[in-house]
Amino acid sequence: MNNKSLQCWAPWITLAGALILWQLVCSVFDVADYIFPSPWAIGQSMIEFMGPIAQAAWKTYWVTMLGFLISIVVGVLLGFLVGSSPMAYAALYPLLVAFNAVPKAAIVPILIVWFGIGLGPGILTAFLISFFPITVNIATGLATLEPELEDVLRVLGAKRWDVLVKVGMPRSMPYFYASLKVAITLAFVGTVLAEMTAGDSGIGYLMQSAGSQQRLPLAFAGLVVIGAMAMVMFELFSFVEKRTTAWATMFIQPPGDLIHESTHHYRFRIGFFDGTRLDEQRACSRQSRQRKVLRHCQSRAKRLRQLVRKPFLRGSKQSRQRRRRMEIRGQRNLRQPQGHDG
Repeated sequence: MNNKSLQCWAPWITLAGALILWQLVCSVFDVADYIFPSPWAIGQSMIEFMGPIAQAAWKTYWVTMLGFLISIVVGVLLGFLVGSSPMAYAALYPLLVAFNAVPKAAIVPILIVWFGIGLGPGILTAFLISFFPITVNIATGLATLEPELEDVLRVLGAKRWDVLVKVGMPRSMPYFYASLKVAITLAFVGTVLAEMTAGDSGIGYLMQSAGSQQRLPLAFAGLVVIGAMAMVMFELFSFVEKRTTAWATMFIQPPGDLIHESTHHYRFRIGFFDGTRLDEQRACSRQSRQRKVLRHCQSRAKRLRQLVRKPFLRGSKQSRQRRRRMEIRGQRNLRQPQGHDG
């Protein structure tokens, strides 16, 4: 088994090992199910209450998705505003940090007073707990745009809006997908929290009812379902990220390796170098891509230098021609015979 296959199977191997250890602990120490249920008891509860669990999971899922979609819209707009304007950053960012520090469990009772028991508190709690990572990551992606690249674009005639929309936003896509993978898990947490406090359906309500009846295997089954839904959405965003932002992971360099200075604006990347030795075919393809991008960057840099220096070159050429004519005229004057006195 090679390294790539081992990495693919590593989470499943770890999960299987944890479940076996969990089952052994519960069996050896004879732990009661109403205190700490075993994986076998949890699986039996999932099969026994498959219908109610499926209905509650579907309710929690689409409530979470509604709040998550609202958080994406609000987070992208706020992140664009905060990241593009230093004044907006100074005015809004401290307030956003202070609001994010407020426990969302303390906000749920207020939402119950405002919107009553039902879908409203769940959607709003999922939104309030998940929009902050999106805002911060979008703002960070826009704020980390290199000043040199922005100056070159300004020289070529690009406006501030063009720089932000055509360069800043694409450069922020890796940040955006990273924030989605964090925000979706927080959105499920917010929805379950609201359902446990002010819900009449959903996984949170199911867990609350099971806990009050001392059916701990059913409550743990709800936790397993929530974790499974969050992991599915996490892997979905990872899949979309790999298909849409492959340029961000093109260069995965060891810490000691250096990239040519002309390609410094391609050095932004996500992921990490695992220290393992790549096979020869992947290494050759990676080097080929590096050489291709390097040649492209060098040609673009040469063209930009020509565009920037073109007016000065024209003036210096005229100056050289003028100096050449003056030298020729002076040489002619020296060649002419001069008269002698007497």
